[in-house]
Amino acid sequence: MNILITSAGRRNYLVDWFQNAASDLSGTVRVITADGDPAAPAMGTGDASVVLPRIESPEYIDAVFDACRQHDIQLLLSVNDYDIATLSCLGLNRFGAAGVTVAVPPPTTLKVVEDKVRTGEVLRSAGIEFPATTTADAIEAIEPSTGTRWVIKHRYGSGSSGLFIAEGPLITHALALSGASAPNRSGLRPDIPDPQLVVVQEAIKT
Repeated sequence: MNILITSAGRRNYLVDWFQNAASDLSGTVRVITADGDPAAPAMGTGDASVVLPRIESPEYIDAVFDACRQHDIQLLLSVNDYDIATLSCLGLNRFGAAGVTVAVPPPTTLKVVEDKVRTGEVLRSAGIEFPATTTADAIEAIEPSTGTRWVIKHRYGSGSSGLFIAEGPLITHALALSGASAPNRSGLRPDIPDPQLVVVQEAIKT
């Protein structure tokens, strides 16, 4: 099997895992790493490497598809949230028709798991308790208990981006700081901060 890992970055261990698994199963696996940075550490650990355009580039999907054809890829996976979204929304049918299995969720699932507000709505509709959650522009709609601490972070963020825990007068400052770097669904930062891109959740007491 030939595997392509996009947005490989520093995840050298993924290459080792697949190669070790193949050895344990007495099989052969070629792992191809791909990233927008040719100097990314994982680019030197696979059986071959491919330099790709930036994920938001209109040429990105074509470049990944070409890499799959060049290296006869059967399995394509990524560990970057925005890369996963791009592959899911733009590439699933195309890659599937070419015999490449893309290990990403379908767009309908993606719209839930990538959006912290939507995740809360779906969980609550299923009867699962979830902290009071809203966006920064609608925080007044929540009726917090006395002394509530708020978890503030990017609505479509990854890796705890834009994370602050604040209460009282510090909330406004934390919202502004988080909003200044909040990305949209595509991972791009708008020129003017959008308060709907910052999520506010009532902190859970443990």
